Amino acid sequence: MGQQTQKNEFQIAGKCLEILPPQYINEKLTKRMCIMEVWTGQYANQVSFELKNERGKQLDDIKEGNWIIVTFELSGRKVVKDGQQPRYYNSLNALTVIKG
Repeated sequence: MGQQTQKNEFQIAGKCLEILPPQYINEKLTKRMCIMEVWTGQYANQVSFELKNERGKQLDDIKEGNWIIVTFELSGRKVVKDGQQPRYYNSLNALTVIKG
């Protein structure tokens, strides 16, 4: 089966729990994290969303406790270190964050 392209955009609503300070990775990359509480069934989940570069400015108007709607894409990668089992890492990359 060949590669299939599909839409990689999702949306979720919840409460902003925390906005972390910017991380300056290098001169071309800055990251900000938004931690959000979402309810799935009977349990609350704390989910982190990453906003890169200019997208991080969207968090300037968001306060902890605000209800927000996040549009995001999934990202994943495989890392193999010598002699070790492969490890898989996933990221939720926020595209837009608005007050709900």
